[in-house]
Amino acid sequence: MVAAEPGTTSDSVYFKFTMKISSIPQLYRNLRRWQEILAILRRYGLADWLSQLKFDFIREWIKDEQGVPLSSYSREKRIRLALTELGPTFVKLGQVLSLRPDFIGSDLATELTLLQSNVAADSGDKVKAIIQSELGQPVEELFGTFDEDAIASASIGQVHRARLKDGTDVVVKVQHANIEKTVNEDLEIMAGLATLAEHIPEFAVWKPTVIVEQLSRSLRRELNFSRELQHLIVFRKQYGHFENLRIPTAFPKLSSSRVLTMEYLDGLPVSSLACTGKPEDEVRETKRQELARNAARLFVEMIFIHGLYHADPHPGNIVVLPGNKLGLLDFGMVGRIDDRLRETIV
Repeated sequence: MVAAEPGTTSDSVYFKFTMKISSIPQLYRNLRRWQEILAILRRYGLADWLSQLKFDFIREWIKDEQGVPLSSYSREKRIRLALTELGPTFVKLGQVLSLRPDFIGSDLATELTLLQSNVAADSGDKVKAIIQSELGQPVEELFGTFDEDAIASASIGQVHRARLKDGTDVVVKVQHANIEKTVNEDLEIMAGLATLAEHIPEFAVWKPTVIVEQLSRSLRRELNFSRELQHLIVFRKQYGHFENLRIPTAFPKLSSSRVLTMEYLDGLPVSSLACTGKPEDEVRETKRQELARNAARLFVEMIFIHGLYHADPHPGNIVVLPGNKLGLLDFGMVGRIDDRLRETIV
């Protein structure tokens, strides 16, 4: 690499970036991932140089699975699709940015709220191998039954139905193979991009390095299922008295940093109470109001009394149980508020 000449801003930024953030070994290590990222950005027309090309037929030739040219989509939708294809780390970044319409604009923020971390599930054999490696015994010896087909697969792991030897229905959350390596590579790349962005006035106001640092802390915590196990235990102890709330029972002996076994909550997604324009909407409205009141009381108590709250209460992490009770899932992201901050909020 040739050092920048004195006084050349762009070269000095590049020099600082490559030497301080992305060392040559790191660049080499992440080269393939860099190539994947750039290829996806080009495909969605999100690389500036591609948008300047005069060969419109090239952009028309690039289509989605339904045969629709990607160029016909809005820029906001193309950003969402690109983040989805880039993988779990970038999906998480998009979800964080969706909470900041003041930075990215309301149109893009609204589009990013549609981001779903639907990742292809690992094979049953691969999952069983991870469980045996983590827990020290074959799946057949640990569980009475184990469904090899995942019922859900998200950014960090996938979920399987199972039954304990005593007949208890559970779900087993298993971390994706190689996900830690992928996340670490992506975070290194994001750190480099964020540092560069700090030198571009229109991006610097977003404080990109702060956003990436927060994302990094959050993802690294989520990668450790032992933290989520402890959160489950603490939340059940703190909020067990809340009669309209169910928090799954955790099974520590069937859990590790990459495997988490917990009680199965048999409920409906909260979206099942959405308006449909049918007569039964009146019943749904009553249930919605009751559920909303219960949820509000719960989170007020979490924040203002205990200072410990579920930090990722999106619809996928909430189920409606019989009796219109609230079931909370996924305790990978938990927030804490100290006494001073609580007093400030009040």
